[in-house]
Amino acid sequence: VDRGSDLALLEVRPSRTADRSSNIQPLPLASSAGLCLGQDLTVVGIQSALDFTMSRGVVFSQGQPLVLDGDRPVQSSIQTDALINQGNSGGPVLNS
Repeated sequence: VDRGSDLALLEVRPSRTADRSSNIQPLPLASSAGLCLGQDLTVVGIQSALDFTMSRGVVFSQGQPLVLDGDRPVQSSIQTDALINQGNSGGPVLNS
């Protein structure tokens, strides 16, 4: 976990059964350089008692510096109107 970048890395080890093998494939990591204002995106998270949350929105700003928690600077950000509630932040943002 890198709190300064709001980034976590998880290792997933799918179990294999005698009936079928797992077919989990990682998503490719994208660059934000190709994002366009107004581009659709999807935000996925896990909030409280829910299995997962997902919301859709558009990119309405990018590259703006932000200060989190009063003292943590983020040099380049992607701002969206997708609903991100406390407790489900930190999940992946999927571009269109």
